[in-house]
Amino acid sequence: PITYIANTALRMGTGTTVAGDVVNSGRGTVIHVGVEQRTGPVAVRGGVSRDQRKKMQFGWGGGVRLGPVGLDVGFWTHSNSFSPKRGITMATSISVY
Repeated sequence: PITYIANTALRMGTGTTVAGDVVNSGRGTVIHVGVEQRTGPVAVRGGVSRDQRKKMQFGWGGGVRLGPVGLDVGFWTHSNSFSPKRGITMATSISVY
């Protein structure tokens, strides 16, 4: 199926970024909205999403940049299509700048 994506990001003041997107595919529409706050080398992030089943999902995390290396960790909730129970997934990343 054809997928349509619209997204935007807005930097507000010093260190705050707000972003969102809408993804419309053959299986439904997904909406994401998130905020990131940076203070020096530390970033804190959070967001919400409405999934294809119109359930609210949540995400949060943070990161730190130490010279040329960045370390991040994030968590988000999700629901499987066969169960009404909500699960949590954790992701990590290491970036070299």
